[in-house]
Amino acid sequence: MSTENNSNLSKRLNALRAAEPNATLGANVKHTAQSNQSQTSKESVTIEQDEAYAQSVAVTGDSVGLLLKDLTVAEADQGQVLATSDSTMPLTKFKAQIYHLTKDEGGRTTPLYSGFRPKFAISTALVSGIITLPDGVHLCNSGDSIEADVELDSPIAIEKGLKFEIHDGSRIVSTGVVIEADSSDSQSNQMSDDGR
Repeated sequence: MSTENNSNLSKRLNALRAAEPNATLGANVKHTAQSNQSQTSKESVTIEQDEAYAQSVAVTGDSVGLLLKDLTVAEADQGQVLATSDSTMPLTKFKAQIYHLTKDEGGRTTPLYSGFRPKFAISTALVSGIITLPDGVHLCNSGDSIEADVELDSPIAIEKGLKFEIHDGSRIVSTGVVIEADSSDSQSNQMSDDGR
């Protein structure tokens, strides 16, 4: 390996350590796969190599390539998360601030209501869920913003401040941001090693 490659690798590792102090190449990270199609879990996989795209240093949120040991292509799916142990938990329940788009913004004229079951586009995952409006509120009209509870059909990595879109068919009807993640359901969502 050349000195320049060692320098770039060192810079990437330093940036990775700044974002996650315990992360290193060769370190074991927890791989928990939750998506619409599959639910599998591995205790850990090992990062063999990393590469930042079109830059010398990767920071949190950047796209990077990772060569993973002990993980097959069949076990990886869209919407899955690779994280250090105990840094995130897959959740199904959260409270969100939702803005219902107007027809001029590309939304629909039909209001949101409790029990509405749209698809939620969260990061790269597309998962079904149910919206529950607060007590005493029956509808959320186009152009309105409201706090609502959301329960997803499949657990995914959710944290406060995460932005998402709500789809009705092929149309984006609302946007939202997670304002409170319900970690009380994280114990029930932990999966066993055999993926059930």
